Amino acid sequence: MLGTAYVPTEDGWAGDNTIPELRYGDPRLDLVVASLLVRQLLKVKIVELP
Repeated sequence: MLGTAYVPTEDGWAGDNTIPELRYGDPRLDLVVASLLVRQLLKVKIVELP
């Protein structure tokens, strides 16, 4: 997932752009406001269309 992670500060919340792309299940996902969901396709078969 791509987006901006936010970390708590004394004054509220601040954006943290140092966190890279996160995988599903990563505990840091709770802090991310997502802008893009990235999916990887596995076992794909390409077929010709008529």
